[in-house]
Amino acid sequence: MPRAHLEARFDEVRQWAGDRKVHVICRRGNESQRAVVLMRAKGLDAIDVVGGVNQWAREVDETFPLY
Repeated sequence: MPRAHLEARFDEVRQWAGDRKVHVICRRGNESQRAVVLMRAKGLDAIDVVGGVNQWAREVDETFPLY
């Protein structure tokens, strides 16, 4: 999610997340790192899924669909 889009929808994300930890994942792990920095700066408990879905598919679930 581009930064401007996340900024615009942050209240919606906060409402959805509540007190839960938010796990953020993207294709390779780069964009999710940026999103986590922004979310943490705004007070959300967020964690990046390192390596994104590509690494998840290689190391955790080989049947996970890649895009």
